[in-house]
Amino acid sequence: MLEERNESQADSTLAAYAASIGDRWQRGLDPTSTAELYDTGLRLRVLPALGHIRVAKITAGMIDRTIDAWEAEHSASTIKNSIAPLVRVLDKAVRDDIISINPAKHRARRNLGKHVTHTTGALRQYALPDLSTLQKLATACGKVHQSYSDHVMLAALLAARGSEVAGLRAGDVDWDNRIVWIRRQHYPGRGGLVIKQTKGRRDRPVPMLDALEPVLELLTHGKEPDDPLLRGPRGGVLTTATVGTRPTGKTS
Repeated sequence: MLEERNESQADSTLAAYAASIGDRWQRGLDPTSTAELYDTGLRLRVLPALGHIRVAKITAGMIDRTIDAWEAEHSASTIKNSIAPLVRVLDKAVRDDIISINPAKHRARRNLGKHVTHTTGALRQYALPDLSTLQKLATACGKVHQSYSDHVMLAALLAARGSEVAGLRAGDVDWDNRIVWIRRQHYPGRGGLVIKQTKGRRDRPVPMLDALEPVLELLTHGKEPDDPLLRGPRGGVLTTATVGTRPTGKTS
């Protein structure tokens, strides 16, 4: 029975093979973040580009040309999140004796230089040059709601991800040592909002800058240590979906 299955898989296209193994290629990944990103890359980019090709016929050259096409449309991080699931699926094909080597293996370390240079240059155009400009931005956001202004100041002056700002609690502010502890992330994941460790999987102390002190004083006033430090206009978690560059008509 096992031999019949292996023979059938040997003739499978990449799409058919990926469907046959289900989510087994995701083993060891964080299901609330990395696995979801990789699954999106597999479904939206890898399978539309290579899914019709037999697994045994996929070559490094095919993969390189596919990445060339992606570079014209996607950021380096999006491309990496597409190569990674392809590597994992083909690793499984190696273990199933369908192919002897994984043609995508070293593509994960391919230099995405041209696109990265373009993307990095574009991001620098939006870098804030000084504190005065940051405060003007925060003031403008505050005209919508004060929580948006506070979110901007916290993210910038703590050098924190939006999910880390959302995860802050009043007790994370250490007034005695003038430190703010980044201890967790709070963000939308598969099945709803997720609370988890920081990306580095350890608590991170950040010195309290003078410009942030009045914001923290207002946000911690009258709160218990486990109370959320910041919430949106309706008491909800401010996520990247609700704090964006385009108005959606929705508030949290």
